[in-house]
Amino acid sequence: MKFTIEITNQGNVDAKDVAVTDYIPTGLTLADANWTAAAGVATLNTPIAALAAGGKTTVDISFTVDAGATAGKLSNAAEISGATDKDGKPVTDADSTPDTLPSNEPAITDDAIDGSGGDEDDHDIAEITITVDPKVDIELTKVVADANGATITMARRGDTVIYTLQATNKGPDAATAVTVKDQLPAGLTYVSDDSTGKYDTTSGMWTVGDMANGESKLLKITATVK
Repeated sequence: MKFTIEITNQGNVDAKDVAVTDYIPTGLTLADANWTAAAGVATLNTPIAALAAGGKTTVDISFTVDAGATAGKLSNAAEISGATDKDGKPVTDADSTPDTLPSNEPAITDDAIDGSGGDEDDHDIAEITITVDPKVDIELTKVVADANGATITMARRGDTVIYTLQATNKGPDAATAVTVKDQLPAGLTYVSDDSTGKYDTTSGMWTVGDMANGESKLLKITATVK
């Protein structure tokens, strides 16, 4: 993902060598050759050479989302960490303190820009929302028994057979809209079914539905051998 940082010179003098720092939040990893990261702080490799009074410019910074990133809102903050005047001397910002200290402004207002000294407007955030795809492992077992419930491996014509299917969500997340297909072979005649969910005898589709982590659901199909 890419963030675009806009830098504005609100002053009445030109600025040179404007340094920019980005505070990398947990869940993101720097993926941009124009920046260097150390101890959770990314520094723009080449400062902005010149920024005229009243002018503005932008720089981009790219990250990858970590595989183990937590779902939810994530804030990325950037700050102007230094600048000089035309003679190469450090400049004083009228309403901010250029530095690399994220803790000196604990409550940052997104896109707050003024010239009155009311906020550290050289330090700004952007928010994104991390979504994590659920991970599930659906385990399916199937056994066949006779009319008395004894497990069998063969049957004769006219015998009643009962197939029991058990679907189990091994997690780690909840599963939604689970379906299982189990079509009776041509040599069997459908008699009835008893299921958690709904079984379609025509398509052989068992609509299991939602399953919590660790939850199991059963489908029993009774048939006779032709």
